[in-house]
Amino acid sequence: MMKDINGGALGGLMMATLAWPTGALAAGLSVPGGTTDPSQVKAGTYQLDPHHGRIMWSIDHLGFSTYAGLVSTVNATLVIDPHDLSKTKLSATVDMSSMGTLYPPMDKNLKGPLYFDIATYPTASFVSSRVRRTGNATADVDGTLTMHGITKPVVLHVTFNQAGPNPIQKIYEVGFQGKTTINRFDFGLKTDPAFIGQDISLDLEGEFRLTK
Repeated sequence: MMKDINGGALGGLMMATLAWPTGALAAGLSVPGGTTDPSQVKAGTYQLDPHHGRIMWSIDHLGFSTYAGLVSTVNATLVIDPHDLSKTKLSATVDMSSMGTLYPPMDKNLKGPLYFDIATYPTASFVSSRVRRTGNATADVDGTLTMHGITKPVVLHVTFNQAGPNPIQKIYEVGFQGKTTINRFDFGLKTDPAFIGQDISLDLEGEFRLTK
């Protein structure tokens, strides 16, 4: 039973970082009045839309498959200055109880003391330290991830999708998608190394709403 559960359990560990989007541009969609030029984004403070921000994780299970899951509750604030990246900052807090695999026994094990021990460590957090432009619509976000009581440096590889007025909520938004990989051993999650891979891939999705 334990070996059967482990693939998703440790995979879930990577759910603990932030949240962003695989969105409109990937599907070839755009909103009226929107822009795909990062230099045209409105400067200001943005809050993650809780209904359009999540983290998807995946991890190698015995070499047979890649097991995946989701973290659905993320609170994130983004400060943007498109003309001065030194003023662009991201902070995020992840509710570890929101990680899931759609298999309740696995979810229970994942959240228990053998793995994330969410009774002791109910949240994970990311705080950026620097944003480095890597292309016309891409950037690397350096920062620190705190998870399972341990803080380590992490780099998020981020792609800007678009910015503009959301035609449904009538609110100005920006959308991003991001990726990173972390080593679970770095965060003290060393259970069953022969059955579960060390590296956990994170895919981040997010739509941020301008608040001020």
